[in-house]
Order: sequence, then C-alpha cells, then structure tokens
Amino acid sequence: VSYFQETFLYNPKSLENMKLDKIDVMHSWCVQTLEEYEEFHKSGGIYDGILEAQSRGYVDVISFSTHMKGEDIAKVASSDRYSGCLLGYNAMNFAYREEGISALAKNNKGIVVMNPLSGGVIPENPEIFQNLRNGQDDVVLSALKFLTSQERITSIITGISKFSEVDFNVQAGENLYTKEEVASIMNKRTNNQELDKICTHCMYCDNCEYGIKPPQLIYSYNQKLMGKTDDEVLAEIERMGGDKNQAKKCVECGKCESKCTQKLPIIERLKEIAKM
Repeated sequence: VSYFQETFLYNPKSLENMKLDKIDVMHSWCVQTLEEYEEFHKSGGIYDGILEAQSRGYVDVISFSTHMKGEDIAKVASSDRYSGCLLGYNAMNFAYREEGISALAKNNKGIVVMNPLSGGVIPENPEIFQNLRNGQDDVVLSALKFLTSQERITSIITGISKFSEVDFNVQAGENLYTKEEVASIMNKRTNNQELDKICTHCMYCDNCEYGIKPPQLIYSYNQKLMGKTDDEVLAEIERMGGDKNQAKKCVECGKCESKCTQKLPIIERLKEIAKM
C-alpha cells in the first residue's frame, strides 16, 4: 500500500502522465487463489488503497482480475466489493471457468474477457480446432463470435498487431450467433481433455533462479498435448528461441508452479522434456 500511495494517491502526476482526470476502472490485479483474494482485502491492504483513491475521485469503478478456477470465482461473485471481473475465458477453456462466469452474470457483474484466443494457441493450430467452426466462419472468427454472442459478457480484449486485424475484429461483432449456435460450439469442442491443460504463455512462471526459462519450454510442450511427436516439441523449443537442455537443470523447487496461473504440472513436464 505504501508504494501504491506514494506513486498514485500522493502523486497526482501519475494521472497527468496518463493524460487522465481519473481512471475509469481500476483492478485488484491478478488474484490467483482464494487465499490471495482474502489477502488483498486485509485492513490497510490493496483494496483499501483503491477505495481511498475512489473516495478522492481518482477512480470510478473497482473491479478485479483473476486466474482462479470457476468454482472459486463463484464463491466471491456476490461480493459488493467489486462491480466487475476480468478473467481468461475462451472457446477452449470455457469449461474451466463456466461456473464463475455464470455466477458473475447472475450477480449482475461486468465481465471482461482476456485471452479470447487462448494466448494465440487457437489461431496457431487451426487444424486442431476445426470443430469450433460455425457455418462459413473460420476457426478464429468462430472462437471470437463464441464470446461476442454471449449477452452476459460485457467486452472482450483482443490483441491487434496490424490494421487488417481491426477489420477482422469488427466482423466478430456482426451477425452474432444464437444461443443454440453458442451451445453447439460448446458441444463440438474437442473431447481431448489434455487441451484443457495447455499453456497460454502468460509468462508468470519466468522466475527461475537456476537460469531455466519455463515459459518457452512449457509453451512448446503444448505440441505434445496436441498429438505431436517429441521431435516436434524439441523443434518448437528451438523456434521459440529456447534451450531444450535447460529442462535438465530443474531442481524441483516448485517456485514456477506456485506462480502458474493455470496450475499446470510444470516440473513433471520439464522432466518429460529432459527425457526427450
């Protein structure tokens, strides 16, 4: 809180630098577990700091961003502390967070979706996700319309790297799907449960004291979950600029796993890569 107060509450220049009179929506950022959620709300903690900023007119709406699983999000969805929630939700992992999305909607909370294409996994592997397609729309457009067509979702955050993608994103807001078509995409989703355990390359695990780069290795391991060979996994590590031999350095301290937003078995996967 002292850092928050020094750089924000007691330093209006932060708003000047952003050319803002106030922040429309401020999040309690990156709540990964229910324990962290409670930690954020201890007296004198982060949430109290945001409340103080709101009382001074610096903040309009308070929300929280989370990587918790759906059932844990549902446990806090009725809280009057927040007006909304930012969370990862897409056509691949919807089952993991469905309970939370439903609870937030039931409690009239704003829902903003990040990671709508699973960190690029869906567009990078269209052949794997052909069963997401609806009508004439391709895989990526179907995945985006799966979200924009749900009334309970307030907004989605999509990454844009070139002008043509602006037009593409606009298409995701046209000719929306019916509830039946959204349900059809859910039903057609691949039965490969391993795809629920795909790394989205959020980079939170990039904290190894022994020089290992888990993000590159574990993201490359996705190839294994999608039915590719060990050689293809190793080739992907090289394509990502990683070092396949790093996996052998793991001492199983668990620091990377504790930071993983998806609770993936990073140590186990590093062992498998070392064997490859």
